[in-house]
Amino acid sequence: MNYLLKEDYQNKIKGWISIDGAYNFDHDLRWQYRRTFLINIANEEISKGNMIGHWTDAIEWTNSNQIIITRGQKDEWRDFVGRPGEIIIPEESAALSLGQYIKIGFFSSYNVFPAYVSSNLKIVNDRLNADAEGRNLIAAVKNVTIPSLLIWGRYDDLIVPEEGLEVFNNFGTPTNEKYYKILPNSSHEPFISEADSLKKEIIDFVKTN
Repeated sequence: MNYLLKEDYQNKIKGWISIDGAYNFDHDLRWQYRRTFLINIANEEISKGNMIGHWTDAIEWTNSNQIIITRGQKDEWRDFVGRPGEIIIPEESAALSLGQYIKIGFFSSYNVFPAYVSSNLKIVNDRLNADAEGRNLIAAVKNVTIPSLLIWGRYDDLIVPEEGLEVFNNFGTPTNEKYYKILPNSSHEPFISEADSLKKEIIDFVKTN
């Protein structure tokens, strides 16, 4: 998104695809979206007849916690959703077999062992987080006018789809050239949980634009 917001850079590409993307690093605001996410998920699950007591308690909790700030509140929110969100949807990592994990670790260009012992990941994360901390680009996306596809997993509890919808609504792209697609059985990694659906959305977008 920082690239797209630079002057004239949009002219260099024909379209933009974002999958569960991060546009907001204002963490207080992010928790407002997560509170709304919990309310919506709870109401959806109650309407399905799933874990009614659990989700009724979640609704009551959100009524008593209008603003989520403290570590205790965040832990309580996580108790309703899961660690990660296994209460709302099975972990996407379960979609991979042991054999697939071994193949990734030993026979792909990504080798897990050097990555594990290297300090590079921490260095990169620290620098990226320091650069992004506190930034909120949700309003700034109005300056993006190229064809845009935003894909979100319905159960993404990291960057919730309620936040994604506001990003989508703020895009300056003409209505007939921007798309917001929810994958109903995914969390933050739809390339694992709904690979075929994800591929179809991307191919359709590229063909259309």
